[in-house]
Amino acid sequence: MQLRIFFLILITMGIGTMNSQAQSLGTLKWQNRIIILMDAAGDTQVRNAQLAAFKAVESELQERDLLIFCYNGRQLLNQDLTLSSYKIFGVDELSFQGVILLGKDGGVKLKEPFPVAPQRIFTLIDGMPMRRAELKRSGKH
Repeated sequence: MQLRIFFLILITMGIGTMNSQAQSLGTLKWQNRIIILMDAAGDTQVRNAQLAAFKAVESELQERDLLIFCYNGRQLLNQDLTLSSYKIFGVDELSFQGVILLGKDGGVKLKEPFPVAPQRIFTLIDGMPMRRAELKRSGKH
């Protein structure tokens, strides 16, 4: 529950402290779904394997408006592992090692340890009312 509250705060309040161009993850709310690969323990091999699994299905990520970020225990990184212009702060306990999916509404939709099959996330998203409405509007459903 505490982690869920943390991410809701993160989405709505994220303010950059190191970069004047920093953006809040909240600016992505209602536009994108977010996957955060939590790697605070520093097991980059496991994180990179998870990242590779997602990169292999890039078109499906784009179709579902998914953005991927990695958290290394100190800072938020983009999918290409460069420092993100989005910031994360107020991190207390982030020993969790795995995947967190945030919906377009900013809510935590999935929290599972590595590895998570991309298809599991796609199935979860495709069952969400907002996604079904998107598919209906696009004529794909």
